[in-house]
Amino acid sequence: MSLAIFEIESWLVEWLLYTLLPSRFWHKQMKKQKNPKLKTAYQKAYGQALSSYYANVLN
Repeated sequence: MSLAIFEIESWLVEWLLYTLLPSRFWHKQMKKQKNPKLKTAYQKAYGQALSSYYANVLN
């Protein structure tokens, strides 16, 4: 589903797409990964996404 059907301000759409969703995506990927090398890469990606999430003024 596209966010375009909702009347959401552009700054909020950007926050959702580039801050909130990446942090949730990488967390889920990290938790379900069994391969140690991929899990390490996903942990790094999650850490970067989480840093972005906590640095954002919305939080």
